[in-house]
Amino acid sequence: MTNKTVHIISLGCPKNRVDSELIASRLLERGCRLVTDIAAASIIIVNTCAFIESAKTEAVEEILEAAEFKKEGNCRILVVAGCLVQRYGRELFDELVEADVLIGTYDTDRLPALIEKFEKTGQRRLCLEGKADYLENACRLMISTPAHYAYVKIADGCSNRCSYCAIPAIRGRMVSRSIESICAEVRQLADDGVKEIILVAQDTTDYGIDRYGKRMLCELLRALLAIREIVWFRVLYMYPKGMSEELLTLMDAEDRICKYADVPLQHISAQIMKNMNRHDTPEQVRGSLARLRAAQHRFAVRTSLIVGFPGETEEQFAELCDFVREERMDRVGVFPYSAEEGTPAAEMPGQIAETVKEERYRELMELQAGISRELNEERIGRVYDCLVDEYDENVCLYIGRSQYEAPEVDGVIYISSEKELQIGTVVKVRITDCADYDLMGEAAV
Repeated sequence: MTNKTVHIISLGCPKNRVDSELIASRLLERGCRLVTDIAAASIIIVNTCAFIESAKTEAVEEILEAAEFKKEGNCRILVVAGCLVQRYGRELFDELVEADVLIGTYDTDRLPALIEKFEKTGQRRLCLEGKADYLENACRLMISTPAHYAYVKIADGCSNRCSYCAIPAIRGRMVSRSIESICAEVRQLADDGVKEIILVAQDTTDYGIDRYGKRMLCELLRALLAIREIVWFRVLYMYPKGMSEELLTLMDAEDRICKYADVPLQHISAQIMKNMNRHDTPEQVRGSLARLRAAQHRFAVRTSLIVGFPGETEEQFAELCDFVREERMDRVGVFPYSAEEGTPAAEMPGQIAETVKEERYRELMELQAGISRELNEERIGRVYDCLVDEYDENVCLYIGRSQYEAPEVDGVIYISSEKELQIGTVVKVRITDCADYDLMGEAAV
């Protein structure tokens, strides 16, 4: 496979990004070369998402657009990978004849051999044979993020089985990596110059239950803190049921763990939460948020909420809005409910009209925008340690983040500086102005 050019289109969440990086690494090992120009690629890979209907539609559109380069460009092999294949593999194989090789979510190691077989025989290939322990010996030769931060997947799959979610059907029950495996990968990334590690899983607070018989996120974090080159450890996707006093105390006490809680709540109505098969109660949710507010250091709280879930009444939506007003969380992602094939929620009575979902989505987003603006205004005049991500030549400003902003999903800090700043370094920044989601500041250099 020496000298073959590869272009990868990675769709969906950061967990998918890690899989795309593993795919790229396996091909780099075989002598392939990655290219950013899709027209120059002899192999195009689309790593798909199938979480909600819009993601599936986007994936199919990307596949068909990529297939055009087999007609007009250099592309000789089109690979479709990931969640969409895992969920609809046989159907896709039969219907998307443009795709030459199709692999599921756990088949990254098999891809080079499958490509070689296709080259020799011309016969299309479908592979859904991998296991969820594929991460245990994960070795990435490259990361697709800027060189100073990286996502590390600590587990795959999910055992929560929320009634609206297709992830368990796609990726199966949660399978945790060993602490030794994760530490080895982070050690490698640190040696490569990475400064921020972002730990991801469907539910990071459940990490370890399947492998060790108990939640082990605290033990994992303590082990990782021994890798001193890492400036920040950021934990995403924590659930209230797993946010123990021990975990919050550890996060509060350790300077190198970001004071950042990404807590996907989805709703606050007791009945809606029950229908969603959430494993938290409204009391647990409010209690977790109260403990975060009571911490010695201020925590930024991010959540995601679903509007228009089957049976959601005007009163329950109003309850959700009141909850957002009362809790004043830093960031709220709002999603209109999507009925996913094969999930219990898709068969529930009381499906909400799309127009109503959109109205509730807009109302809640507008409410949160005002809260976000007010919280940003409170930060004016304060000084933060900021990681410099890039320089934007269009506005002649650096772009960075404090520990309170996760990459790709949160706002950023635009930084002016009289002196040149090095990308990937931490500088002190005084906040001078703000918008609804972004901040402006001056570097104290």
